[in-house]
Amino acid sequence: MPGIRPFLALALSAQDDHEAARAELTPQVIENASVDADAAYWLASVYALEDDREAAFDWLARAIRLGNENRAFFERDRNWARLRDDPRFAETLSQIKPVS
Repeated sequence: MPGIRPFLALALSAQDDHEAARAELTPQVIENASVDADAAYWLASVYALEDDREAAFDWLARAIRLGNENRAFFERDRNWARLRDDPRFAETLSQIKPVS
């Protein structure tokens, strides 16, 4: 069930159960996120909540490269609130092609 583990990790992290949240990030979750744009975004969001900025931005960039270009959602997602002021957030979102 690697597809739902990131959601469980998000909930655990939001409840300050960081050890349990990280335990949900199994090799299967990572493998799934490596090829699935949505899974990559949710994994990035877990890292954002865990304040692992390097991993969060790496996975956000991967999600975009894999085709998740939902910029409007990314800009409003509360999971990224602490990282929006980091210049890498805007830089990473700049990879999304404008809709014409």
